Amino acid sequence: MEKKSYSLQTKALLTVLFFVFVCCFSSQGFGQEMITNGGFADTTGWTVYNLDSTDPSEAFFGVVDDYGPAFGDGPYLYLTGYSTYTNILVWQKLTLTAGTTYEFTGAVKDLTMGETINYWCEVYMSPEAPVPTVDWTPPGTTSTDLLVGVKWNGWASECGSAIDGTFQDDGCTGSGSNLYTPEGQEGEQVEIYFGVKTGVWTDGAALLYDFAVDEFSLVPEGGSGINEKSSAGVEHFVLHQNYPNPFNPTTYIRFSIPEKETVNLSIFDVTGRLVKTLINKSVTAGEYGFQWDGRDAAGSIVPSGVYFYKLQAGSFSEIKKMTFLQ
Repeated sequence: MEKKSYSLQTKALLTVLFFVFVCCFSSQGFGQEMITNGGFADTTGWTVYNLDSTDPSEAFFGVVDDYGPAFGDGPYLYLTGYSTYTNILVWQKLTLTAGTTYEFTGAVKDLTMGETINYWCEVYMSPEAPVPTVDWTPPGTTSTDLLVGVKWNGWASECGSAIDGTFQDDGCTGSGSNLYTPEGQEGEQVEIYFGVKTGVWTDGAALLYDFAVDEFSLVPEGGSGINEKSSAGVEHFVLHQNYPNPFNPTTYIRFSIPEKETVNLSIFDVTGRLVKTLINKSVTAGEYGFQWDGRDAAGSIVPSGVYFYKLQAGSFSEIKKMTFLQ
């Protein structure tokens, strides 16, 4: 099969191989991290389960080539299998804030160019942890705490073949939302399991499936929100270069502070006019990150061009430049 040959060539070029056979490989130390700007450069934070598959699937991280989703910039996650039934879950545990509405975005592509049928590529969020060898499909009709219902599904021609689009713009299943609000006492930190589940089923001959997913992002609605990591190892004030840069439609800005300070992170245009303030409050020592969606304080998309972001934390101050493209 021509497509199967392509898959083998792709695998040979990968620098990172991640293979799971009814078990998991997990990276440690991810804790309170949101997902931004793809998230698939390597296995950090992710765990892979082959759930209840008849035959195991493979998951490859850090793929960089010209075959990824049209709406992604890579590196992307490559999922592949050849079976009568395969069901693979790539997931991680997040610590989110109850009462805060988060927005999910992501891109997906069928690399078989339409050969795959009876497939699914679905995004779930749940307080219920996945279990190896057991299907993970949290119910989502009664509580936003159980399911982000954005999905591509090839059953009964719901989505058709040769898909290459985004989860947030998916209209082929007629249900679900890319907005998610964890339940609990407002402001409380809650553990949530986030995952993308992909697979195929047939009652006849085995099917090949090759999927690419990219540009995963889960941040507070509106494009900016605090994302705190442990303060361990933070010894200096650091303002990092935004990524990606240039960017469209979003970019991620990180900074580190070694002690409790009142922090102001703001964006300015080339005239020095304030465009938007991402944070202006006291925070404890640690590493923080914000995603900016190219909108000003009024919610309007800014023009293409050069912008500056400035971090003021106590006596520390630094400015960096970034470029927004439409």
